[in-house]
Amino acid sequence: GEIPRPTVDLLIHSDQDVLIAGTPWGSSEALKLLSDTVREFLSVSIGDQEATSPFAKLPGLSSLENNLRTAILIANDKIFQRCNKEAYSSSCEAVILHTQNSQVAWVQVGQPHILLLRKDKLFPLQVTVDLSVDFHVPAPLPSRLIGLERAWDLEVRSLVLAEEDSLILLARSLIPPTFFNQKLSNDSPEKTID
Repeated sequence: GEIPRPTVDLLIHSDQDVLIAGTPWGSSEALKLLSDTVREFLSVSIGDQEATSPFAKLPGLSSLENNLRTAILIANDKIFQRCNKEAYSSSCEAVILHTQNSQVAWVQVGQPHILLLRKDKLFPLQVTVDLSVDFHVPAPLPSRLIGLERAWDLEVRSLVLAEEDSLILLARSLIPPTFFNQKLSNDSPEKTID
């Protein structure tokens, strides 16, 4: 069988409609820095749409997406400077979800996978492959981590959610085929997870 991944921490900042599902690698300092930085930046940007940022806003992204992108870039820079500039000591994989009304924007760096359960159908929104596939080992080996590099490719995505939609975050190197072949129900997403 598959060796379990390290624990995924769920950090919820309800005042900013933010959920972070993160797995620390090394010390947990990087995940705490990520959470604190995202929370700080979004609290300022929500109250002040003209808040200055060290990163340019991208014209193709909504304000929700731009704010999330900027928060993650600032967090990445802080983690790199404090934890990994001289030698690697702390990093994390994470999915960061930020909602506003019915829109959800997200950034995924490593796991967990993001799946949408809509009208009893399962849609993979973003799935990542970790290095355990390359090395043919059952243990999880992250392929992307926050804070290891100063500059990196960051993709922000978004979706308008319907009221009955559910998002599933699944942290596993291998998704069993039976997961997609089961009877799904928006009424009980917990049963889908089981």
